[in-house]
Amino acid sequence: MSLGDQLASVAIEPMGLTASEIQHSESARERVLVAAGVGDAHVGNDVWRQVVERVGRVNERAARAGRGGGRCKQCDVPVMWVTTVAGKSQALNPLPRDMGNVVLEHQGRSSLVAVTVPPAQLPVVGRAARLAHAATCSAVVSLDGRRGVRPWGRDRPALSQQVCPVCEWPLHRALVEAGLDRHPMCAYESEACLEGVASDSSR
Repeated sequence: MSLGDQLASVAIEPMGLTASEIQHSESARERVLVAAGVGDAHVGNDVWRQVVERVGRVNERAARAGRGGGRCKQCDVPVMWVTTVAGKSQALNPLPRDMGNVVLEHQGRSSLVAVTVPPAQLPVVGRAARLAHAATCSAVVSLDGRRGVRPWGRDRPALSQQVCPVCEWPLHRALVEAGLDRHPMCAYESEACLEGVASDSSR
């Protein structure tokens, strides 16, 4: 197995990343390297291009395979359109992921609804959990939380009054509605930081 295939396999399962996350987020690429066990290896741009292409194809197939497969109108990546318990449409990243907080549950005989799992019940164990696409959409949020404001163009995003406790930037309303209290990459970085502190203090 080539290095590109190895990295793509880890990015697909269990991480469930999108091609956009890998392409635009250095911290996502670092997480993939660590999960693949090659944390300090130098990986060239050509290998990352292969990973992005493969992950993109798998996400595309997963979105088409499920009901409601489509594309995000803002960043044009494959998404899975579902209906929430409240009856609203919500775009999910197509692949289940280790940090997912949305599960699909049967309602009635044939319809599926998206249910957001409260933070106290995470991580989800024994069922496929996905992440609301708004949490990773490159047109909505900065995928590298602290690297400044994204170029929004004419449409400024709908920011909430809630502020991320890690980077202190406002959260997009879609993130708050998805049950998140911080940006996805900020959540990962703060957990990694806490694990590092815990391992340091145990020595």
